[in-house]
Amino acid sequence: MITIVVAATKGGVGKSTLAACLAVCAAQNDRATVIDLDPQQSVEFWHARRGRKNRYPFIAKGVSHNDLSERLNEIARSGHKYTIIDTPPAMLDVISAAIYEADFVVIPVKASALDITAINVTVDICQEYDRPFGFVLNDVESRWKITESALDALSTMGPVLGTVAHREAYVTAMTVGRSGPETADNKKAADAKSEIDTLWAAVLDAARDAVEIEEN
Repeated sequence: MITIVVAATKGGVGKSTLAACLAVCAAQNDRATVIDLDPQQSVEFWHARRGRKNRYPFIAKGVSHNDLSERLNEIARSGHKYTIIDTPPAMLDVISAAIYEADFVVIPVKASALDITAINVTVDICQEYDRPFGFVLNDVESRWKITESALDALSTMGPVLGTVAHREAYVTAMTVGRSGPETADNKKAADAKSEIDTLWAAVLDAARDAVEIEEN
């Protein structure tokens, strides 16, 4: 099983929305689980709204950072191929516990000087536990000049896996138990699907490479 953690110590960077999108991608062809370690339980709310017809990915409820390792072992033994973990902001004990269990860490960042500076704490935790990571520039407006500067700054700190645009679909999807690409039937939905599929492919490639290196 590959465990992917979505983490950032700063709030408001779109961790839960991104975790939901990645979990849906993971579940398209394989058994996948999502875990919500954030006390706000945004992902659990989202999953409950999916309903029986759209129950995939599975969700592991009642997981805390204290029993995370044990629960991950249970999920792996049940034959699931992927687990996506959403984490809270600021709670360093929870974030650290999740990153410790990760095969790969996805760090969402918004294109602002404050956000880019704030990611140092998350990067430090990844480096402390020797966990591979990559950045996602999230909630991006393509017309913003700062976007290119943000990508340049991030690339000096680690790999940039991709960008996710600012789209209403991502916001509304969380309230109806869908991912952004699942919410509409027009070109905007197709664009969202393309960028999330591309991002998932990049995350999966990076995670598989990390697992292979660890096993060797």
